[in-house]
Amino acid sequence: MAKLVVEVSREDVLGRVERVVRRAAELRASFEAIARALRSRHSSDPRLRELVENLLKTYTPPPPPDPRRMLEVSSSIEEYVERFERIVEALASHAVALERLSMEIGKLEDIIGELEEWGEMLKDLAPHMSSEAFKLLSKARKIVEQLPLEDPSRSIDEIALTVKEARRVIRVCRGIYEGRVKELLTRASWMLKVLKKACRVASLSEIGEIKRYERRLASISEELEACLKAPLEYRVGIAAVRMELGEMEKRISELFRGVLGEDEEMVVEELERVSKALGGRTLDYSGLVETISRSTGIPLERAAYLIYLVSKKGFIAVKVKLS
Repeated sequence: MAKLVVEVSREDVLGRVERVVRRAAELRASFEAIARALRSRHSSDPRLRELVENLLKTYTPPPPPDPRRMLEVSSSIEEYVERFERIVEALASHAVALERLSMEIGKLEDIIGELEEWGEMLKDLAPHMSSEAFKLLSKARKIVEQLPLEDPSRSIDEIALTVKEARRVIRVCRGIYEGRVKELLTRASWMLKVLKKACRVASLSEIGEIKRYERRLASISEELEACLKAPLEYRVGIAAVRMELGEMEKRISELFRGVLGEDEEMVVEELERVSKALGGRTLDYSGLVETISRSTGIPLERAAYLIYLVSKKGFIAVKVKLS
């Protein structure tokens, strides 16, 4: 059987080895550059620094072939280069993932403090939302403190979802809190309005007390307005304010009883309700009298008289338009 002899010139062998060795050197340089960049970029964060070191241990370059046999084992050099390429590609991919992971961790850490504050603020107002906020807070802290060391990409989606959920919970918590603040604002505003009317018919001894309440209600309203704009900065104790308004409301009712009779007080309350329901629209005078009579159980004639009386005393302004 004839033998096929393939002659390979020294130049061909040298060229092949040169190309392979050059590629090996390039890969080593790439590996070292990536490693330096990772260590430099994430050295300040102990968790990420540990993750980086673990990755570099996992993706350690393979030992190069024996230099004395390189000419004879060019194929093994090529295999070495191929393995090295896979390692560099994997490490580069992890470097990209690690950068994104660092950004997501930053977002999560930024939101953790706010989540905790809302959980505390809603403990009494909305215990179920407070509990949800604290559960999510515990989950977020666990994610940040126990990052997997093998593959940074595994944590990216989980952290991103946690950030999204935290923002949702904060949005709901804020909505609940702002709703309670607005309720108190409406209540304080109504009480101020009532006090201004009471001033017109109150005795001299009562006017001083009414003025004190007016000042306090104005102060409470300012605090509540500031809280609406920046609830975490200008916190208001909802329960305490509600209790204080309740006590003032009782005293204001007592003042009213000294100024208005029982029927008059009912008429004022109904006129306030009708005014809100109309929202600026007009109503026939006869329809107004019938509405007040029906809702209070007071006869028509007396209802009409009481509307006149409370209007005369300044507790309600009834505008009549003739056409």
